[in-house]
Amino acid sequence: VKWFKIVAEAQSDTSWEWSISESQFLLGMCYRNGTGVERDFDKALKWFQIAAERGHDEALFEISWGDRNWGEADPQENIDWIRSGVEQGSSAAMNALADCYCLGDGVEEDVEAAIKLWRQSAEQGNLGAMGELKSIYKDGFFVEKNLKESEKWSKKIEESKSKFSKEE
Repeated sequence: VKWFKIVAEAQSDTSWEWSISESQFLLGMCYRNGTGVERDFDKALKWFQIAAERGHDEALFEISWGDRNWGEADPQENIDWIRSGVEQGSSAAMNALADCYCLGDGVEEDVEAAIKLWRQSAEQGNLGAMGELKSIYKDGFFVEKNLKESEKWSKKIEESKSKFSKEE
């Protein structure tokens, strides 16, 4: 935790930019999980927001998940963070905003917008979005049932998993 804090609090330096945002994200995870520090969701959210401002994809996801699950949250602020991630091209943010549109969580329910965002996210390789598309086409939720389309996304999931396991 000590080293995460040192790097996380460092001033911006383009050669260290990734390390700084990653350390800020990991420091947020330490506070979220109580790893090496007392669990503190407010401090976790603070560090996730700082990392997200630097474009850290996973930090954007943690903000969207955390704001909805850790207690008191401003729904509009949550949506603003997620939208800023979408504008940065974050597949995790696209997937999170799609979920919001699907559920009407912080935004007006808009299934077409949700499906469009899931597609954009899935095309960037987001497995969660691929799974959503596979399921909605398999079960005919929100769309006409289309087993061919469901199978297409199922194959893409398997290809992505296979590619990922080969890279490790």
